[in-house]
Amino acid sequence: MNDTVVNQYGNHPVYFGNVNGDVYMNSSGGSVDYRQIFHDISTDLRVWRSVLYEEKHIPRQQTDVLLSWINTDFEKDKERVAILVGAPGSGKSVVMRDLLEQLEGKEDTWVLGLKSDQIGFESMESLASQNGISRRMEDVIRELARSKGSKRVVLLVDQIDALSLTLSSNRKPLRSILRFIQNVQSEDKVRVVVSCRPYDLEYDPYLEQFQFGTRVQMDPLKPEVVEEVLKTNGRHAIPQGTNLFNTLRTPLFLYLFLKLKENNTLDVQLTEHGLYDCLWAQSIEGDLNLDSGRVDYQRLLGLLDQIAGRMYDSQSLTLSKRAIDSCFSYELDYLLHEEFLLQVSENRIQFFHQSLFDYVFARRFVERGDDLLATIKDTHQGLFIRALVKSVLAFMRETPEKYLNTVRSILFEKDTAGRDVYRYHLKMLILSMMGYSVNLSPAEIVFVRDEISADAHLRDVFIKGIRSKEWFSAIKGIIDHTGGWKSMSEKDCLLMVGVCSRMIFSEQREVLDYFNSFYADDVSPEIRHGVVNTLNSFRPDCENVALAESLYDKIIRESGDISLSNLLSNMVDLDPDFVLSRLRKMVSYAIDVYKKKRNGIDIQLNHDVDHVYEKLFEQYPDKCYDEFLSIVLEICDKTKLKKQKDALVWSRAYWMFKPISNPRIGYKFAEDVLSIVIAETERRAAEERADVIPLVKKLNKSKFDTIRLIPACAFVANPSLFKPQILAVFTDTWLLSCCSGLLKFYYRKALNVSFPLFTREEQKKILDAIMETAHFLEKRYTIKDHQKWSVGISLMDELKYEYLAEIPDDLLKEEFKEVFKKKQECMRRFGVRENKMPYQISSHFGWTTLDITQERAKKMTSAQWLKAMRKYTSNAHLSFDTPTLQGNSQLFEQTVSTAPERYVETIKAILADSGIPNVYAYAGLKGLIAAKYDYSVAEGIYLQMISLLNPDINDNKPSELLSLIRQSEYFVESKNPLRKEIVDFLTLVVREYNDKRGDKEEDENESAPYQTGINEVRGSACEYLMECYRHKEYKEAIFSAYETLPGNATIHTRSAVLFKMALLNYLDTNRSLDLYLKLMSDYRPNLMAMPLHNLNPLVYYINYGFDRLIPLFEKAIEIPFCHEEMAPLLWLAWAKKKEGADDLLSRMLQSSDKAKGALVNYLVRSNEQKIDQSLVIPWIKHCLLSKQINGDLSQTYDGIFDDLVPMWPAEDREEITSLYISRGWLSKDSRDFVKYLGSFALSDPSECLQWLRLSLEACPALMEGYSSSRIIEILIQAYNGLSDFGSRTPDLEFAMDLLDDILSNQEHAARLDMFLYQLDNA
Repeated sequence: MNDTVVNQYGNHPVYFGNVNGDVYMNSSGGSVDYRQIFHDISTDLRVWRSVLYEEKHIPRQQTDVLLSWINTDFEKDKERVAILVGAPGSGKSVVMRDLLEQLEGKEDTWVLGLKSDQIGFESMESLASQNGISRRMEDVIRELARSKGSKRVVLLVDQIDALSLTLSSNRKPLRSILRFIQNVQSEDKVRVVVSCRPYDLEYDPYLEQFQFGTRVQMDPLKPEVVEEVLKTNGRHAIPQGTNLFNTLRTPLFLYLFLKLKENNTLDVQLTEHGLYDCLWAQSIEGDLNLDSGRVDYQRLLGLLDQIAGRMYDSQSLTLSKRAIDSCFSYELDYLLHEEFLLQVSENRIQFFHQSLFDYVFARRFVERGDDLLATIKDTHQGLFIRALVKSVLAFMRETPEKYLNTVRSILFEKDTAGRDVYRYHLKMLILSMMGYSVNLSPAEIVFVRDEISADAHLRDVFIKGIRSKEWFSAIKGIIDHTGGWKSMSEKDCLLMVGVCSRMIFSEQREVLDYFNSFYADDVSPEIRHGVVNTLNSFRPDCENVALAESLYDKIIRESGDISLSNLLSNMVDLDPDFVLSRLRKMVSYAIDVYKKKRNGIDIQLNHDVDHVYEKLFEQYPDKCYDEFLSIVLEICDKTKLKKQKDALVWSRAYWMFKPISNPRIGYKFAEDVLSIVIAETERRAAEERADVIPLVKKLNKSKFDTIRLIPACAFVANPSLFKPQILAVFTDTWLLSCCSGLLKFYYRKALNVSFPLFTREEQKKILDAIMETAHFLEKRYTIKDHQKWSVGISLMDELKYEYLAEIPDDLLKEEFKEVFKKKQECMRRFGVRENKMPYQISSHFGWTTLDITQERAKKMTSAQWLKAMRKYTSNAHLSFDTPTLQGNSQLFEQTVSTAPERYVETIKAILADSGIPNVYAYAGLKGLIAAKYDYSVAEGIYLQMISLLNPDINDNKPSELLSLIRQSEYFVESKNPLRKEIVDFLTLVVREYNDKRGDKEEDENESAPYQTGINEVRGSACEYLMECYRHKEYKEAIFSAYETLPGNATIHTRSAVLFKMALLNYLDTNRSLDLYLKLMSDYRPNLMAMPLHNLNPLVYYINYGFDRLIPLFEKAIEIPFCHEEMAPLLWLAWAKKKEGADDLLSRMLQSSDKAKGALVNYLVRSNEQKIDQSLVIPWIKHCLLSKQINGDLSQTYDGIFDDLVPMWPAEDREEITSLYISRGWLSKDSRDFVKYLGSFALSDPSECLQWLRLSLEACPALMEGYSSSRIIEILIQAYNGLSDFGSRTPDLEFAMDLLDDILSNQEHAARLDMFLYQLDNA
């Protein structure tokens, strides 16, 4: 920026905008045009190139998705922030630019667009001040969001990854933007869209911790889009699937390709690097004429060296023009004209993409002859040097000798102490790069064979990284394949299978040929598994289908083997006949298995097989129809039941069949295929397809009842098409008499729609046949037998009536009067017989009520209710339709609650009627209480109920006593005076009710005796009597009743008292403690283990009676069953400074893991209860120092790191963390601890790394399961959190030591490999 002197006159501050020299005044000197300011700030994003060629713009669907999201209302703050994720060059900036353009055209929308890689400010506040805004930017956003007529305020932050640690050492802008987003996302009308690379989103500690809402993913351009672009630009077609075509699906490289001149000899295997080679040859080494003069080639290289070098040194993607020597002016203009460089602001430039910067830097590094090995040695060999090593070695391959010498040194060079000079992750990078290499030189193959293969570990890593066809061929010579897989070690076979699994997508024929050559039946299960997984993961090209099918048959030897079903799914549209034939083998096998299992519910097929059939049916319905019909025939034949006399043959598989509407494969296979066949036949019949008539005619002669369902359904679908076949059915008396209920259902439907279509003569034949039909029981006995034995007498004429019911009366009246007369006679006997689907299994829950609605129940009179109550006095009914006592009483309760005043006298009448169970009266009272009806009325009825009880409390029904006891709660808790009769009733039950059940041996260890106690009569009375504590006038009655219990009550009854016994302290603390000790005198374990809650009396007794409780606690130490409750109680006593509590607690903790776990769990919640943590920390330490006895405390102790430890002083945090690690409490499931470590990755990465090292040394299993991925993330985030990557600081070196250790462990390397892949390709 050029220095300018501005003289200001007047009283108002003046600000110069960063675009076009616009001048703004702050609010004190006039209005601020925020729309113009936002427009100016957004210029960098607005001018971003969004056209691919000749002003051609490719719309992306992500733009529409985000526009729709912007217009959606959200309740949660984080939902108002969207993240657009995509790889470099995928088109994120174009989508963001398109959003800006569309939003700026809306009057009710404010939009601010930031291009992060062009940011020239440290914070959002400085951005505001630089652009004439004298207020905080977030206040401006809030004001605009709340202004009249404003619908949305949208912030677009493009390429935020440019501010992440991977691309910027200055963290202030990123922190400021994220903090700004957090502060404004609470506004309803604010929407924020951020674009980012996947790598930074996952591994930058600031971005990873930020809570983004909606995630929108960029995807490659569709193949047809690429083909259309090439065609429109007059370019030769490029075969799909080639490296070049796949590369061009990234918009950046499609744009780059179009910049190149047409070249008929362009290699279709070119990748990004090759495209940049072509661009370099065209723009740098080609014709350099420029209108303004001759550009000097050497000066052009010097300019590129200067720009790339200064960007590398400053770790910035942009460079000020002032940093460029003036002697390069022509060359600079040329590079800008060629769009090799872009001018991103008035004074700053950048390469048109970051990847071009990487290319230029590496190319010139090699061309200048710079020493890569020296560069690596002189700096920190961290993650961010990988890009340099990768790019430089890619160029160095053009000089094989120098390239191999460099690779050899990195892989094998040692220092004088015998230690590796270069880090392990760089070795892995090189081996991975080599695996991708094409156009191999003989020297490279010899190097791998003679030198890399000499190191077993490096050899295995290299083979696992092979991705090129050339290396795939070469490695078969390096690993001796002379004797096939039999002569190779299993390890080498698995390595080769792994190579094939990666090559199958690009080199199908080579992989399939390889498997066909070497696969044999005697391979190990692991090898077979690898081959199967490889084949299941790909879709063969047309020319490779035969090879894939040959290999399928070579691997699948057993009919029931479904392991390659996914391969079949991928081949559905390539060779459906092959797929169907192989699936049929699986089906036949499943049918045979079902046949052998007499109790089999259904023919079982794997869901993957079901899925393949679904795809087949969707694409080839005709083929599948024929196949499914054939399957149904096979099922019927193989599962046929023994033929009964005078009956069709039934299939066990279809015994309970019922056609499914909208059938699909995946529920019950046998029923699914039959349902599909039926549905498809119905469709064909409706369409009158020519092939359906002969098929129906054939199936209509089947001996199987199930098969005849198919034509029967077709008859219903189009009766006029099948008149001859229908007539044959309905003139066959035997068939009509012996068909199944389901077949009869469809025959009746067919008769209903077809009968009017026949002539009178045909109708007569049908009716004659029907009149001869009879149920098989009806035919088995004579009339005298029916009369004598009453066997089947109800069935006589029933069958013929069911058929006649389908024929309209008007047709019978006119022509067939005798038949009509018979039908009328049967109707009087049987009533209306609707044609219903048979074999329906029903279930019933709850109690049956009167068959009326709630509204009708409200209209019933008192007399009607009383009549119904006298009738329905039992729950013992077999029929679901018969009303029950319980059901009707519930209905009565609901009805009373809606209109209580109508039913008071009804309830009283119930009590006076000995023929009506009291349950109805109790239900009526519940309805009055629910309606909060007149208290005195409800109380009077309740007292009447009590008075009607038998004097001997044990002579009353337990269910009625329980109901009355529970309804006492309403009166006990009322603010009205409590009637003595109610207290007397409760105390009577407590004192005199006989616990008939008594204590049993299993009750000793029942974990919750209280739950049983309150559901028993005496225990329930104890519970509700306890609630009378608020009525102090009954103190003596309450205590006197309870004091009868010691020695006279079961465990369950005592537990009902103990559960809320703290309430008695309101009446008399000493008497309450005396009673407690008497109830606990036998030290029953489950009574000592009563749950710890606010009404547990021990919580209060320890305050004033701890010395009297010591014998109880002494006994508790001997009973681990109660330690979960007793350990926290003893801690509470210690916290209250009760003498001897610390010794008792220490001894209990020493005696059981249960005690330690319970105390830690209790203390973990102490922070929520605002307990002084100085009382908590010593006992956490005590537990961590104790030995584990026989439990597993690691997960319990892990919980302290969730919310507890992070709140403690640093000194205590450090000690607890050290104890946790050193005492062996870490396990692979220590999730909270790992999360705790992660909290340091950002705030104190150095400390985080130190704890991480100690943790992995103490517990290598942390790298297993869930924790491994998170630990790698923490390691990377902590590493990213460190600064000064150019020097070897101890923390940086330590982090890389850890990373190398993890990477060198093959069990864990795969997880880290994925991260490194993302890093190397970000």
